[in-house]
Amino acid sequence: MPKRPSIAALIAAVTPLGLAPACSSIGELTEQACPTGAEDIELAPAEGVDWVGVRYFSSSDDTTADLQMEWGTRCATASDEAACLAALDTLPRAGVLHSEDDFEGPTFYDVAITRGDDVVSIATPADLLSVLGEIDTATEAGLYAFSRGYDVVCSEPSARLDPDGGYVVLCRRGQSCGGDGVYHFELSVGPTGDLEEGASELVEAGDPNCAIGRRPDGLCSRPRRPRSLGQFFANAAHLEAASVPAFAQLAAELSAHGAPPALIRAARRARADEIRHAHSTAALARRFGAAPITPVITPRPLRDLHAMALDNATEGCVRETFGAAIATVQARASADAAVRRVMQSIAAEETRHAELSWAIDHWAMGRLSTGVRREIGRARRESIAALRAEMTKPVAPAIRRFAGVPGPRASLRMLDALDVSLWRAQS
Repeated sequence: MPKRPSIAALIAAVTPLGLAPACSSIGELTEQACPTGAEDIELAPAEGVDWVGVRYFSSSDDTTADLQMEWGTRCATASDEAACLAALDTLPRAGVLHSEDDFEGPTFYDVAITRGDDVVSIATPADLLSVLGEIDTATEAGLYAFSRGYDVVCSEPSARLDPDGGYVVLCRRGQSCGGDGVYHFELSVGPTGDLEEGASELVEAGDPNCAIGRRPDGLCSRPRRPRSLGQFFANAAHLEAASVPAFAQLAAELSAHGAPPALIRAARRARADEIRHAHSTAALARRFGAAPITPVITPRPLRDLHAMALDNATEGCVRETFGAAIATVQARASADAAVRRVMQSIAAEETRHAELSWAIDHWAMGRLSTGVRREIGRARRESIAALRAEMTKPVAPAIRRFAGVPGPRASLRMLDALDVSLWRAQS
């Protein structure tokens, strides 16, 4: 049998393929202008404005919003704070300040403010400029560019002070999957809102033959397709919770089949890890306005060695291994500090779970017939092909930015690298 590889080393090697390329030749950018999730938000709005929030609407419903960024204190100077907060909770969109479209449909943004007893939705660049006053922070420059339809880069520092006044903001346009490529370019945002495009560079080549497909149903249930950040983490919490009894069963089966005690202990430890993962992703779902989804698990009898090894080869050696690589990217790419902290812990533990899957594979394959090993090898290749089809589906903008999930091309680059360096080498 092939020597068992270091999964952690292979995941570390493919992770850069899933990260957004950094700006190089455009110019040094040291500040963050991301308008929908900057970690350090710097605003200096007009006098009397108590609170500014960027809201994200994932459907045509104009009253259900996720809050993506906020500054100040809600209703701080309102004469009736409770009434002001209630009005803010039900504030509809006055219009669309910025919109984005992807495979699953359009998404909309506005800016909400409270100013004394006033609770207002801002939906035009002119109204936003009247709220911001003179543009004198990187966040304000990014937010105003966003209101004018520009896609501000959020995965890296994206602004610098312009010696002539205002800020230079890094923006992107284009698409790689089915397009002519992704370009980064500089946008000068003057103190009074004047805009001028500057230098640009190609950061990802286009692929006109890229195909887009639908993600199949989940393994344990049919969670809703994630069009919002809250739904994404609700689905993640559901799958993490579903893994708890899966590892409990795996530990029982390993014990029944006489596996080494170290593998049994590792499976039990993985069960405890998944409990923590379920709690932390459920907390993120609630933070972003969604209710965690409780999985419905049908108890199954203990499987024979053949069935256990087949499931481990597809769900562990393929899906869990690739999931650990994606989590490692998320831990570095998310624009949200709290999400990065959660994903750093999950990525490390999911990498350990992937190592366990390959250790179980190495142990079990030595106890199975040649015919069964070939069958498991074919099932593994089918699982990789199914995963490849799933990875061609576009990722919603908010999920890319704040969950740190790589887009289709980056995911496929990682998948191809693991296929060459790991899955084929172990066939």
